[in-house]
Amino acid sequence: KPFEAMTDFERDIQLLELLWSDAPPSASPLLPVDPLLVRVGGTVQGCYLTKWEVGAKTGPPAAPVEVFAMLRDGVGDMLVSRKWDVDLKSYDGATVWAYLSHPLAAGLYELRLVVRDRRTGEACVSRARFEAPAPLDAGLQLGSPLLFEDGPSARFLRLPVGPVKPAKGAPAGAVPSLQGLYKRIPKDMGPVLEEISPGSRRLVAVIPLEFVPAPAGDTPLLSVDASLLDGSDGSEILLETEVLDHVGEEGRPGILAVEILLVDVPPGRYELVISVEDVGTDRRAAVRKTLIRR
Repeated sequence: KPFEAMTDFERDIQLLELLWSDAPPSASPLLPVDPLLVRVGGTVQGCYLTKWEVGAKTGPPAAPVEVFAMLRDGVGDMLVSRKWDVDLKSYDGATVWAYLSHPLAAGLYELRLVVRDRRTGEACVSRARFEAPAPLDAGLQLGSPLLFEDGPSARFLRLPVGPVKPAKGAPAGAVPSLQGLYKRIPKDMGPVLEEISPGSRRLVAVIPLEFVPAPAGDTPLLSVDASLLDGSDGSEILLETEVLDHVGEEGRPGILAVEILLVDVPPGRYELVISVEDVGTDRRAAVRKTLIRR
């Protein structure tokens, strides 16, 4: 039945199927999403970044769309249930990096997102399951790295959640923007969500970090190592790194920007492992991100 001929009730049923079916309809493109988790003081800020190639077969249409988001915790309690109306006509042919943010307590979560053409009903979907980490008693804790590669500067679109219902155990408060969490976003570079563009030879990783307890005195001296673990056989490729910037801020997580060279990396699926060490205290931590090179 054409979308234009559906009743409001039928459109709601279609939306529920898009949001909660175990497998999204084959005709609905799957939009990549990266749940970025950053510990700020006593809570984790979740920032859910999606990639919209507007007007392409893999993305939403260059038209007015409805955006629906649902975020629930591990016991099924709904934390976010929101709708936004967004006009994408002016973004035709562009890549838009849309995101929403919400504070989290430690635990398991599931995000479902639908972008639906208001006229035709054609839809794209995003879904992710993830775990927010518990706080450390002592040591170095890294937030999710946000990766960038050479290319056009990112066009970010914030989907404001407004007054939030925090996850149980997460304090209420203002929800920072993505740019507020990742303060060293490089110019003339675009984000990477798993897949690296063909020919890309370097990445810049922007990593929030927090010392527990906070260091006294000078900003700690950090060393960074990076490697790729081949998904097919587990072999390791060591990568050359350079710390570009490290900024600390009292009462806020520090920000580390690291250049990672991808010289002679063959096509394949990898786990990028980034290890950070405080040279003065031997405190260390590591984070992983899936990367695909075509």
